[in-house]
Amino acid sequence: MIVHFFDRPEHPSRMLATDTAVSNTVALLRSHRLFAETDLEGLTRLVGRGQMLALHRGDLLIQHGNESEAAYVLVEGWATVRKVAKSTLA
Repeated sequence: MIVHFFDRPEHPSRMLATDTAVSNTVALLRSHRLFAETDLEGLTRLVGRGQMLALHRGDLLIQHGNESEAAYVLVEGWATVRKVAKSTLA
């Protein structure tokens, strides 16, 4: 699972649906050293603006060179990061 944090959520359905989902995600993120010193209120606000995404093998999440208005946190599973040579994109 990936939590997708929007810079400016434009539609409420794009946010995490329940308080339970938010509190579980906050607890998970706080257990990681990257977020360990983030205050609880700020982290809760950030996570409340997120959306859980379930991706399948081969799904493309982001592509080099494309602008993004989001941050992604992998909370379950694994991902591969690859840079494809330009000649193979033609």
